[in-house]
Amino acid sequence: MRTATRWLAVAVIVGLAVMTGEVWAEEEEQAQTPQQVVSEFSDALLFRTSPIDLSPLKEVATVASWEALDKWGHGLIEPLRLWLIIPLLVAQEPVIDGETATVAARPQPRSLEVKLVKEEGQWKVDLLGTLAALPEPFAVTVEELAAQDTEPPGAAAPPPQAGEQPPAADTAEAEQPSPVIEITLDNFKQEVLEAEIPVLLDFWAQGCDACTDLRPVFDELARDYAGTVRFGSVDFDRNIPLVIAYEVNSIPCLVLLRDGEELDRTIGYMNKQELQDWIEANLSE
Repeated sequence: MRTATRWLAVAVIVGLAVMTGEVWAEEEEQAQTPQQVVSEFSDALLFRTSPIDLSPLKEVATVASWEALDKWGHGLIEPLRLWLIIPLLVAQEPVIDGETATVAARPQPRSLEVKLVKEEGQWKVDLLGTLAALPEPFAVTVEELAAQDTEPPGAAAPPPQAGEQPPAADTAEAEQPSPVIEITLDNFKQEVLEAEIPVLLDFWAQGCDACTDLRPVFDELARDYAGTVRFGSVDFDRNIPLVIAYEVNSIPCLVLLRDGEELDRTIGYMNKQELQDWIEANLSE
């Protein structure tokens, strides 16, 4: 009887050990690879609805990055907005060094190195390390964030001093506002990526004669296509990340997009009829 009881006890212990091993193995299988973490990080960036909505990023970031997000959320994410125009960051094979790893994610035209660390046995994105490793001029450090001016963008201009006259309003311009939208990194996602109609971007720069000649044609067609095609103006010198992302090497450069995807581009001056024919040919495809 004792022998039977003893064997029963052994069987129970062995059974528990096997069950524990299976649970452990299952947990190990659920641990995400660095590539999977980078893919989730990419999705969290792409589907972030506003600078305030940081919860998706917190799910894949380290605790240290959580704290930084709470303090400098907007400043941390802005440098990565360059990659928001890329549909997906494709994670390559990771380089693992103990408790840290680097995954080269390859959007075009540049490669982004996503830094990761292990936190309680699970790989997490080191957002601070990733930002610090970005190529110039996008690299950002905690020290730089702390030193940044905290005044929100678009703050009202200071009132005129005593004796000063406020600048006179241009009534002609006020009566006929330009239908062309100025596109910057701040409004790119909303005005271009999320646009429900095709978008035509004009990359231009000061001192470009062909850009100056094209502008009235661009403005006139913007009025003609109101509600059908959104016309956007991109200052080459002030929006280098967009210039790099779209590989704009010559100006004026017109890039036509639909649902965030490039349909076609053209470089140089065109008269109104030529530009209209080019737009219609691309939209009819």
